[in-house]
Amino acid sequence: MTLSLRQFLACWGVVAVSACSVFADDELKAKPAKPAAKADEKAADPYAVPDGTPEQITDFLDGLRRKRKEFATREDAVDHAIKVQRALIAGADKILAKKTDEDTAYAAAEMKLKALGLLASAGIDGAMEEALKAAKALMKDEREDIAELAGEWHGELRVMGAPELEPVERAALVEEYLAAVKSSKYSRSSLADALRLGEALETHPDNSVPAEYYVDLAALLKLSANPQYVEIAGVLESNVRRLKLPGNSIVVEGTTLAGQPFDWAKYKGKVVLVDFWATWCGPCLEELPNVKASYDKYHKQGFDVVGISIDENKEQLAEFLKEEKIPWTNLFADEGNQPTARYYGISGVPTAILIGRDGKVISVNARAEMLTELLEKEFAKPDPAAKPKGK
Repeated sequence: MTLSLRQFLACWGVVAVSACSVFADDELKAKPAKPAAKADEKAADPYAVPDGTPEQITDFLDGLRRKRKEFATREDAVDHAIKVQRALIAGADKILAKKTDEDTAYAAAEMKLKALGLLASAGIDGAMEEALKAAKALMKDEREDIAELAGEWHGELRVMGAPELEPVERAALVEEYLAAVKSSKYSRSSLADALRLGEALETHPDNSVPAEYYVDLAALLKLSANPQYVEIAGVLESNVRRLKLPGNSIVVEGTTLAGQPFDWAKYKGKVVLVDFWATWCGPCLEELPNVKASYDKYHKQGFDVVGISIDENKEQLAEFLKEEKIPWTNLFADEGNQPTARYYGISGVPTAILIGRDGKVISVNARAEMLTELLEKEFAKPDPAAKPKGK
């Protein structure tokens, strides 16, 4: 599972603004050019971790993370972010090499594993292999709490890297996790691990990868005879239906805000955005102007929107739709329990699904620039229902 640039910067405390303002050492701030240093003078590396006591090393690292610097480019910001993580790893190694108390050693091990995990999740070359190697080495540490921590991280890293594995290696990992569920007699920890693997696999570009895994895991859970696990199997099957939506038809059911049964057949032949949202969802509200603009631009050409709200307060939803002058149909369900969301395993909002004129799903992530691009492409195509000119 790879982090985006914005996520990578945010994970270590950077707010990526136009000036690329990030945390750094004072020595990194932009300064006027200085005369060239003499050949025998070595420029100090502001990221080099000094020798000292664990407290002194920790103070240095804290200062490196807290102080600010402005970069002209994102590339410079990312380079700094990587160097900070490398400094944390180096500092942790220096602390772990010293004779110190268990709490300090544990904190150093955790710092090292977190930094390596962040680099790995950002897709830095070689970072995943390095992180796995470090975790495996710490699993042999004589301090039990550090060894246990490293074992947990080793498992998390393997899951994190699952989407990038070669098919044979990924298949072996999947088989290992499924076998663990069965051999442990459906222990909660093994099931939690198996579900995390599924979440990681959902980031794979080929939806068939997580879909096939969920099918196998659901079948295994149904054999447990545990009602709760059988229920989870049903949720996984819903996820499979969602993952298989692109290129296939979707069925939308529910009740309108006015209390009438929703008629999906009325939208046949249209380009439709099925928008799962809520009035309390910040990202949903941020996307609303874009959806409105798209509706105004393409509605007369056959574009429509169906809002599926998971709000629980009907009056609040009605008031919001009135204030925002939303022209399209919205569905409401008691306690936000929407049948379409449940059927397709949609547990988070916003989720925006775009359907073409042929009734087939184009995208399950039709938001922001993606929505704009998809609509431009779709309406550039000739309408199959339109009558030829001159007839």
